[in-house]
Amino acid sequence: RWAADILADLDALLEAANVPGPYLLVGTSTGGQFATYHALQHPDRTAGLVILDSDWISTDPAEDLFQSVLSPEEYADFVGDGDHWDDPENVEHIDAAATIREIEAALHPLPGVPVRILTATRADGCPPEWPCARLLERSIELQGMWKTLGPDAVQVLVNSAHAMHDEVPDVVVSEILLALARR
Repeated sequence: RWAADILADLDALLEAANVPGPYLLVGTSTGGQFATYHALQHPDRTAGLVILDSDWISTDPAEDLFQSVLSPEEYADFVGDGDHWDDPENVEHIDAAATIREIEAALHPLPGVPVRILTATRADGCPPEWPCARLLERSIELQGMWKTLGPDAVQVLVNSAHAMHDEVPDVVVSEILLALARR
């Protein structure tokens, strides 16, 4: 399964539920990448986009958070086999590499679409043997690249770890409301 498959599932769900657009899309982590892909494919049906601590999408190792900071050995241990579409832990059978290429190829500005990029500023849970401070610094920097989606894109640094929707839901709701107000 690729990003287009996820997009088709969402489109079918919205149609079956008879939910008319435009839509305010909110996604966390990889879900932020899929929400962005939906907005890129349907900018006319997008009222806004809120991305929660979602890595910048790039096939360039220098623009990949983990490849740009971890040693090749650390990266290989981190990725393992979990990115393979047929790995039992990949229950949706998403081909990560193909999906990254697909979303990256679709990147373009979204003029008139308010975009809020919420970026965590704490690396809670980072393995202590890893360069956690550098990973966090690089994560903030790379997530700032989502601002290329347009002049209405704003990066917000949030005092939270990765699961900010659980940790600071009030901040997430406030940012969603700001995106709606800017529409």
